[in-house]
Amino acid sequence: PWLLKYGVDTYGTFKVEPAVIIKSRELNLWMPTHMADLVVEGLNKAGRKAEGAKVAILGVAFLENSDDTRNTPSQPLYELLVKKGAKPVLHDPYVRDFDIPFTTDLDEAIEGADAIVLVTPHNEYLNLDLRSLKAKMRTPVLVDGRNAYNKSECEKAGIIYIGVGKPRVEA
Repeated sequence: PWLLKYGVDTYGTFKVEPAVIIKSRELNLWMPTHMADLVVEGLNKAGRKAEGAKVAILGVAFLENSDDTRNTPSQPLYELLVKKGAKPVLHDPYVRDFDIPFTTDLDEAIEGADAIVLVTPHNEYLNLDLRSLKAKMRTPVLVDGRNAYNKSECEKAGIIYIGVGKPRVEA
């Protein structure tokens, strides 16, 4: 929606902003809140509380395989998790400068994590060995903000999986 808004503002002839752009922007602005709530839900399902939980946020860049952090949802997600008492750790293999401390060492981010949140689908994150990932975590919760992982594969590896936009009600 941000790129679409820029295009309309720069090149469009609309006198008013199309409703789809407004609603899309509202949804994007709400997504970090939703993601933080999903992290708490996953932690609760695993018998943990948000307070003191280490949460690895994978991806600081807005776009995959990029270092562009403009409009990143990772910053508000980080801030919301801090407000909930969690201890978020940001990771990104491409970003070199950001307002919040982060690591480029993936093992440092996930070692002892109580939850992992996939925000940006960098190639490095898409082929992670799930059993190895679980072994490094203290609590195996994965909140998949990009629906990059297969729920049944995660569950076979012993990981509690929550995908954005996916049903969470057990049958």
